[in-house]
Amino acid sequence: MARLNRLNFNTPPESRTHEGGLAEILSAEEALRRTVLASHQWNQFDKDGATAENRVAALVPQVEATAVATLAIEARERLHLRHMPLLLVREMARHASHRPLVAVTLLRVIQRADELAEFVVIYWKDGKQPLSAQVKKGLAAAFVKFDGYQLAECDRAAPVRLRDVLFLCHARPLDVTQEVLWKQLAEGTLPAPSPSAADKEQDG
Repeated sequence: MARLNRLNFNTPPESRTHEGGLAEILSAEEALRRTVLASHQWNQFDKDGATAENRVAALVPQVEATAVATLAIEARERLHLRHMPLLLVREMARHASHRPLVAVTLLRVIQRADELAEFVVIYWKDGKQPLSAQVKKGLAAAFVKFDGYQLAECDRAAPVRLRDVLFLCHARPLDVTQEVLWKQLAEGTLPAPSPSAADKEQDG
């Protein structure tokens, strides 16, 4: 009788599970998507975070730039992830094939003022270096989205502060009011956060 219940040791290791069974073979895009979606677990399994970051770094250049950008936006806007979309854009900035989409993607995924500084921290994780032109463009475009309350609320003492990001990206204010606000941010004289009428209505 034929013996069928045997492992095929000629199968490549990446095609088998940890227990030795046959594993599903994923494309680079599918593997990247699975890694991003699984990042919900980082708060519970911190030790897996670094491994996930390494996988993202390896997979991003293997996936079409538009697919990576779409995934980053989906992760932020639909799944409400914060770290992973920023990480995806940071990895996009490393590769010439993906760089043209960095600014527009960064504008979409930065939805809180503190994410401006968080992105720079991620960008400098492997050592401080100049920001690319696309990164500066994206940060500058995102900076103008935030009002005084949002900036004051997120302007905390940290290795990278909002005023550092402002200097790095050379953002241009939309009007005189924003120009005054940014001057206060740069000088450290930004008033304590006070919700606007719109913010109060939203909270109510």
